[in-house]
Amino acid sequence: MKATYNKLTSDYEYLQTNYSSLKGDHGKLTSDYNKLNSDYSGLKSEYESNITKLSTNTNLLYIFITTTIMFMVTTVYFARRKQIRFKSLMRLTNYFPLLPS
Repeated sequence: MKATYNKLTSDYEYLQTNYSSLKGDHGKLTSDYNKLNSDYSGLKSEYESNITKLSTNTNLLYIFITTTIMFMVTTVYFARRKQIRFKSLMRLTNYFPLLPS
């Protein structure tokens, strides 16, 4: 009976030591989890901020491209128009060479 009691006591002490160790590990893991969760929240908000900035930059890029294309089309239009007016003016001066310029 004494041997059983001693065996149970040593098992209890072993389990108590393991329990204390696991409890300490649990506390450390909980603290690490909370820190990682906090870091994740910060990174998530930074990511969302960067996505918003990227969206704004993309929209500005589309506006710039559209404006550039409109400028190019307008330039081509005015260049063609001037060329056509110049040709018609040259035809008129051929028919009426004494017209004042």
